[in-house]
Amino acid sequence: MPDTADTPAARPRPARPPSSSRAFGVLWGGQLVSLLGSSAAAFCLALTVYTETGDASALALIVGASTLGSIYLAPVAGAVSDHFTRRQVVCVGNVTLSLLSLLLAWQVWRFTDEGDAEYWTILLLVFLAGVVKAALSTTLAATVRQLRAERDLSRVNGFTSLIETIPTVSGPVIGAALHTVVTPAAVFAFEAVTFAAAGAMAAAVRWPSVGRESGRNRRLRPFAGALRGFRFILGHSGFRRLQAAYAGVNLFAGLATAVVTVYVVSSSTAGTEERNLAAFTVAGPVGLLLGAIAMLTLGDRGSRFAAVVTAIAAGALLGRLGLALTAVPLLWFLAQLLNQACVQISNAHATAVWQERTPTDIQATVFGARRLLGQGLFPPAVVLGGFLADRGFQDHGRLAEAAGTLVPRLAEDGGGAGLLLACCALGQAALALLLACSARVRRLTARPRPAPQSPASPTAASEPCHASDPAVPSRRPTTGPAS
Repeated sequence: MPDTADTPAARPRPARPPSSSRAFGVLWGGQLVSLLGSSAAAFCLALTVYTETGDASALALIVGASTLGSIYLAPVAGAVSDHFTRRQVVCVGNVTLSLLSLLLAWQVWRFTDEGDAEYWTILLLVFLAGVVKAALSTTLAATVRQLRAERDLSRVNGFTSLIETIPTVSGPVIGAALHTVVTPAAVFAFEAVTFAAAGAMAAAVRWPSVGRESGRNRRLRPFAGALRGFRFILGHSGFRRLQAAYAGVNLFAGLATAVVTVYVVSSSTAGTEERNLAAFTVAGPVGLLLGAIAMLTLGDRGSRFAAVVTAIAAGALLGRLGLALTAVPLLWFLAQLLNQACVQISNAHATAVWQERTPTDIQATVFGARRLLGQGLFPPAVVLGGFLADRGFQDHGRLAEAAGTLVPRLAEDGGGAGLLLACCALGQAALALLLACSARVRRLTARPRPAPQSPASPTAASEPCHASDPAVPSRRPTTGPAS
């Protein structure tokens, strides 16, 4: 498959009607409401399942069912989403999630009070909700360019990241509070209300018609559409390199996720394990909040390429490696804070690149394929990390003792898990170095320079071009890389 031009033709900043700003604010205000309800319900579901069954594997199946739908079926969900208008997907998606939450409330009530609900029905509902959420989230990412000016994209992604992160901090608190005063089923009924409210808010505003929405003129073929998203990414060398780097970052993140709790607990002094683990756990979402605030404040200042590479490298060396080489709990907190803030910063800039360079009519399709390619290795990496921690990276094992001759910290308690964390950090830093050496990714992440608008053809001048457009004056529309 031949490569397309690495740099799209210059394009002007598209006009943004006032109605689009209002629609964007109302849309994401509704999503904040629904995410608060969803986060509270997720916390309550995990607590309820474990309380009723006492089985960690049952809890793992809940997480697995959600992951299977939200990551591994994201390409198909995105392809289906692109067949309809963004407004239709957002409204119908929220209404569908509201209905699934009501069914889940009924099943949880039967599971806890009646004892006659089948556990597999809860798993099925969680799986279906994950698929719908995948379609909804890829569509929401695609609406950014429809509703906001392109020059604002990094800052706007900081705003949307802030909206998505706030519930990770406050949602569990709301869920815990509701769990103490109402039945678990009532919490899922509350979640259904928040989804319905989000759908109603999205339906209440007028969405501007920006760009072309040609998906409705095509026959609905989910799997063929999903392949189209993969072809778009794999057919462009810059996207291939950028996506491979993020897949590697998520691989090392999964390996580290499996052992970080072991590291904090085994490295703590007696009697401080719970306090240190709680502080470390809180540092994650707080870091994401700080990263979102930084993006909201700084936006597009400076080089996107430098920001992405620096954030990946800093998260690896100062965040993960810094965690592995110290036994001071305060430094653990700061390292995790920095690591998650860097994740937020790199993701906001990278997402802005995808939003700029991807044709508007296939953005949900491409974003679904991007999710699978980027995050697909994370769940198996978590399992592999746990296996490695048990088999080769034990405290005072041969690997830890050998590494301890060079770094004494790794020969102490927690050194085995710390060595695995250090290996993950060095692997991620190597990916940042490879990314920094990629001229094609550098050109891909460069902001398009505004092109002069032709007085004779204002409409044509305002039509955005795409990553696959040849860098020539021709305005021939394209939908993906040449095959």
